[in-house]
Amino acid sequence: MKWLLSLLFLVPAGLASAQDEPETLFNGNIHSISGFGGPTTRFTRIAGDGALMTGGYGGVLLNNQWGIGGGGFGLATEIKAPASIQSTSIEPLYLRLGYGGFYLEYTQNPNKLLHLNYAMLIGAGGFTYTTKKMDDWDYDGHHNTFFVAEPFVGMELNVTNWFHPSIGASYRFIAGENLKGFESKDLSDFTLALNLKFGWFGNRSWDED
Repeated sequence: MKWLLSLLFLVPAGLASAQDEPETLFNGNIHSISGFGGPTTRFTRIAGDGALMTGGYGGVLLNNQWGIGGGGFGLATEIKAPASIQSTSIEPLYLRLGYGGFYLEYTQNPNKLLHLNYAMLIGAGGFTYTTKKMDDWDYDGHHNTFFVAEPFVGMELNVTNWFHPSIGASYRFIAGENLKGFESKDLSDFTLALNLKFGWFGNRSWDED
């Protein structure tokens, strides 16, 4: 009888210990950590007009594959305000736009000379109108805010252990309400991106110190 009672206690304990550990993104296998960042240039269209956006991104790099951080971009070219906005001002008005937020990227086969890179930016942005001069901050007093999500896919090149440029394409999805002069679809479009990423991309583990 004693052996039966012992068996009743031991079997559940054995089953519990045999259960798989909860799955996580890294499963406890974070063997290296470093940083990355750099400037980016994006060629796109806004309301049908060609536009250039510049900015930067950066963050923490885990296992030489996962990048977690932030990024931001701003309109670098002059785009005229819509006619409905222009009619309210004597001086010419131009669009000023920017956005930024949380940045996540994944690099496939990072040890290969040329490899795929995937990224996503999720955040918020805004725009307003100013007079012609790029350095003239004479705002019209009305700020428009919006949600932005921008997935990216590109090809990254291992030039050195600290420099990995990439080129690729993204789609800027913008959603907002009561945007003065524009609809969300006017600000959403495909983008050709050139990224200059700097950091440490070698195989050095943080356990080596």
